Amino acid sequence: IHVETGKRPDRVTPQDLTYESLYNTYLHEGLPPGAIASPGYDAIVTAMYPANTSYYYFYTKQDKRTVFSKTKAEHDAAIKADTTELPN
Repeated sequence: IHVETGKRPDRVTPQDLTYESLYNTYLHEGLPPGAIASPGYDAIVTAMYPANTSYYYFYTKQDKRTVFSKTKAEHDAAIKADTTELPN
């Protein structure tokens, strides 16, 4: 989403998750049509030798802590719990 808009907000909103873009993997299954970043050395090494876990999803909360989830349902619940606490 941020690749297309050029904006880097402090937090992702529920509206961001509905932004129509081929890069929005919440709306379109699979990989986006092009690169979304240039990984650094550490990211490449980590991708080559990933940790052995059963986590498939992660979400960075408003307080910058990361929540790891094993299922899409757990991931969605983590997002919902965090975004329902958003100030009006």
